[in-house]
Amino acid sequence: MDVGKAIPLTAHDLQAKYLDEVLRFVSSFVWPLADAEDVVMEVFQAAFINLPKLKRKDDPRVWLLGIARRKVANSLRMRYRRAETPLSEAESSFRTDQARIEQQTLVHALLAELPHDQSEALVLKYANGLSTREVADVLGKSEAAANSLLQRARESFYTKGSPLFLETTEANHV
Repeated sequence: MDVGKAIPLTAHDLQAKYLDEVLRFVSSFVWPLADAEDVVMEVFQAAFINLPKLKRKDDPRVWLLGIARRKVANSLRMRYRRAETPLSEAESSFRTDQARIEQQTLVHALLAELPHDQSEALVLKYANGLSTREVADVLGKSEAAANSLLQRARESFYTKGSPLFLETTEANHV
């Protein structure tokens, strides 16, 4: 097996295997879901165009999440430039599970308060289930740097969120 040759993976295989994982990553940063789905479409479009460049030594999952990371950054830059405001009234008609939505909103708000590299690391590690080595690969860091980043991110997330988590826990025990 020649490590330098392209991987015999079809676009359909790539999408079928990794669509949910890419959507999970993207939707952690891009809301509403329709916007996240647009970004996911851009991720797979870029991946399909560049599929011949994927080498056997590359992990397709890490490769795709690296593309997703860049597309999310582009999307957030464009959103900032457009200064869009969500139509909360329109979104409220689509709510099905208020408690779940409140929890997601809380987590998104906490992630938004962290430095972007910390929130990316947490999402890659815990929402996408990547190993620390894979997080390092996606972020373009050494494994030691990614581990340090994850430690700081967990501490910051807990510090910023602990009053809210305590309120939720205390409310559940009353």
